[in-house]
Amino acid sequence: MEISVRVMLAVAGIFAGVLGILGAWVWRTRRAYAGCRRMTNANLLYALCLLLFASRPVVPDWIGVVGANAVLAAAAILSLEATREYRGLRPRLFLAYVGGVLAVLALAYFDYVRNINARIVVMSTFMGVVFILCSVTLLQERRSGRKLGVVVSGAMFAMSAALLLARAGYFFFAPPLADFFAPSWVNGAFFVACTLSIACCSIGWDVLTSERALMDLQEAESRTVRATRETAEATERANSMAQRAAAADATRREFLETVNHEIRNPVGGLVAATDLLLDSDLTSEQQECALAVLTGAERLLKVNDELLVLSEIEAGRTGSESSAFDLRSVIDDAVNACAQVARNRRINLVVAYPPVIPRRFRGDTAKIRHVMMDLVGNGVRSTSSAQVLVTVACEARRAQHAQMRVSVICGGIGVSPERIGPSESSGQGPQGGAGIELVVSKKMLELMGGQLHVESQVDQGSKFWFELPLAVEDVYQ
Repeated sequence: MEISVRVMLAVAGIFAGVLGILGAWVWRTRRAYAGCRRMTNANLLYALCLLLFASRPVVPDWIGVVGANAVLAAAAILSLEATREYRGLRPRLFLAYVGGVLAVLALAYFDYVRNINARIVVMSTFMGVVFILCSVTLLQERRSGRKLGVVVSGAMFAMSAALLLARAGYFFFAPPLADFFAPSWVNGAFFVACTLSIACCSIGWDVLTSERALMDLQEAESRTVRATRETAEATERANSMAQRAAAADATRREFLETVNHEIRNPVGGLVAATDLLLDSDLTSEQQECALAVLTGAERLLKVNDELLVLSEIEAGRTGSESSAFDLRSVIDDAVNACAQVARNRRINLVVAYPPVIPRRFRGDTAKIRHVMMDLVGNGVRSTSSAQVLVTVACEARRAQHAQMRVSVICGGIGVSPERIGPSESSGQGPQGGAGIELVVSKKMLELMGGQLHVESQVDQGSKFWFELPLAVEDVYQ
């Protein structure tokens, strides 16, 4: 049976088209899975190899024989690299390249000496060994969810290897062929079977990638369910922690209110008794001692109130009020409240409020008055000089808004950097060692958009000031 050139071209064209379609089908997953790009290129090279084989009667041998087999060797190596890359192994295998080069060189030599049997044995052996490696590489991975695709692809590679090695063994002992396309049914059967097995390998690879896509979707769904469950658990834990924190805050609040009540009643009685004692006839030494007791009791009441206010601020229970007020009057009220203590300590309270800056603003009057009382009171208690100076300045003015700066300057021992901490020594605000009033004032100013600052030097005194944005009332512009 003689195979004509037209028949060979038709058969090769059909198989090349099938491999091209399979290559395009695999190409769609080239960016999703490792190895798909190499397998696609291998399919295209198989198709090119068939076309070159079919054109052998009309092209020189170095194209139809040597070129076609070189392309076939490259396609086989790409198939091996695709399976290794799919398995997560290093794709390139140096021995495969060495074997491919040696096989092509041996084929070129046997083509030159016209030994067709040896040529078939060399290429069939090389292809069979490479396909065995492809089959072993794939069949080593048979995890759940990818059994069918791996088994089909591995089995097809194994079948192709068996056919190629059988072909090599047959032609090693067969009588010499006069031509590659000699009328031999064995040769034709081997040729068609190997081509079909290669096509089946591509089909198995497509099944393998499809199964992998399905498994990845299942894993993604599992991860989503797990993440949803973990989020729900985390939310439940957060809610539980929030409830415990709210309960702890309520307990702390109740405790502070109880302590405040228990301290205020006896200390209030102590203050009243000390006032009565001071109205009686006392010696100068006795009066000095009574004044010390009165000052300490009032200080304890003040600290007690500040602790309660601090608890309210941390719990977020302090409301925000906006009303018109006179800043100069608020400062004067704070100075007058501390006037008696200042007189007892022979301290002069001075307010420097330039007449050219606004006085009437809109803001949280209660908080601003509280801050001024704390700053002036702290200055009076901590100074060892004869004067506490309160200065007011307008740092910036834009339309109906002004950036006001109020400072309280006092002499005395100051506050050491160790007690203030790094943030205070750099002018960022009190963190410790400067009194609970300053901590409360700092938090109140932050609620209003302001900031409290401190400058202090040991044995030279301290300067406390705050900057606060306020809305200016039209009637006092």
